[in-house]
Amino acid sequence: MTRKMMFEAEVGIGLLHLYMKNLQPSMLLVLRLSIFFASMLNYEEVKRT
Repeated sequence: MTRKMMFEAEVGIGLLHLYMKNLQPSMLLVLRLSIFFASMLNYEEVKRT
């Protein structure tokens, strides 16, 4: 299992927890943006190695 796959699994689990908590849409938007930036950073890191 690659690091990218592990990262995606963690993100999926995090989203599931948030979905179950029924957070406000604004909070979900903030979370989705932060996940997007985190995945971009992760992609850059993987590309370098």
